Amino acid sequence: MSDSYVIQFSGPIDDPATRALLAWLAARGYSAQQTEILTRITVARPVVAALAAGDEGIDVSRHNWPVDFAAARTAGKRFAYIRASMGLPGGEYSGRDDKFGLHRQAARAAGLLDGAYHYFVWNLDGGLQADHFHKTVGGDPGALPPVVDVEPRESDTPAVVDRARSTLHLVGFINRLQALSGKAPVLYTSANAWARMTTEPEWIRNYLLWVADYASPLELPAQAAFAWMHQYRVAEAGELDWHPGRLDLDRYTGDDRPPTPPAAPPAPAHDLRDKTNQQVINLFNSVFGGLAELGRAVPDWASSMALNATVRQAPYSGPAIEEMPLTGAEKAALVAALGRSPA
Repeated sequence: MSDSYVIQFSGPIDDPATRALLAWLAARGYSAQQTEILTRITVARPVVAALAAGDEGIDVSRHNWPVDFAAARTAGKRFAYIRASMGLPGGEYSGRDDKFGLHRQAARAAGLLDGAYHYFVWNLDGGLQADHFHKTVGGDPGALPPVVDVEPRESDTPAVVDRARSTLHLVGFINRLQALSGKAPVLYTSANAWARMTTEPEWIRNYLLWVADYASPLELPAQAAFAWMHQYRVAEAGELDWHPGRLDLDRYTGDDRPPTPPAAPPAPAHDLRDKTNQQVINLFNSVFGGLAELGRAVPDWASSMALNATVRQAPYSGPAIEEMPLTGAEKAALVAALGRSPA
């Protein structure tokens, strides 16, 4: 069997319906090459029938190991979302799900459509979390759109979570993943989790939404327009005859959005990742006439960066301007200077 397929459209693509089809395919990982006479779409794996509204699937992590994906397929499941990563490497709650590769391989072998998700940690740099997720999946989030799981950990009480900071980190994750992969993540959350983890921004309407809710009718997060996916049940141990442990059950509800106007997109995070450390030094020097503010903004490496020539020429990997512990006026001055010159 061929491992790639090519779909060709004769003539230039100039009608809205076909352009919408190409955008739909591109959002699911297919690459389009348009020339003056035709458009080619290359599918990089054997074609599997797309999901239909009402199709059911599962989402898994290392906590569900082992999972018999063939049995899930026999039970009528069409897809599996698999946790790939959590937070950042090296922290208290962070790293890679050590069963991700085995889960993905088994799900694909069983003929399930697969997707990957990242567990978002609110107080860690969002752009770096997106880098970590993208690296973990090897640039391949699967046949389904990538997902960011936005829900509080047990320790993330309302008194602990800074919702404004969490929202800023989430914006950083979304923007960075789009820059890396060309795909916006689906947002997995619930009404309660979204209220605890974010400022409930209006831009939630711009993204596909996977809602965890076990009551009827389905409760959407504030500002949300529709649910693309619904986690409708958590099966407890012993309730499924094909899986002995606890398991999340999901239902695809469809891609059709209601006719609601789009919201303003999240403000872009100025993450400076197209700069070298030397260019960041230059930026701070030009705005503040010294590096005292840089020492406050990125204290972990500012001093060594200023002294080590090799480090100065390396790509910048610190926080976005919006995530730096600076005053609002200082951040505004940096953003303004960034717009005037490449630093």
